[in-house]
Amino acid sequence: MPLTLPGCLTSTLVSDIRWIFRDYYRNPMEREYIRDRTLEGHESARARGKHIGGAAVTDENMLSMALHLRDQNLSLRDIAARLVITSGAKRGRHPSAATVLRMLRDHDQQTAT
Repeated sequence: MPLTLPGCLTSTLVSDIRWIFRDYYRNPMEREYIRDRTLEGHESARARGKHIGGAAVTDENMLSMALHLRDQNLSLRDIAARLVITSGAKRGRHPSAATVLRMLRDHDQQTAT
């Protein structure tokens, strides 16, 4: 049995999580209203020429290197560890395995059509 003391961080965290889920499931109309307002904000930003999402960290050189490493049967994590972002705020860091997966999947879909 876990140790729970009055005012303990664990009991407070569990209590907070219970409140979040209770509110989340209690009022689906509010969730839908928030979602609609968010989508309207995205549409408004696009109409003003704003870009939604982060800056692109992949380029053609990274894709060709990822394809070469995939041909060597390396895992996505190994491929990501060998790639380096060459521009932008994340320059010098490694892309995530999810970014590598997305890049390779998009390439495969484009070449399939």
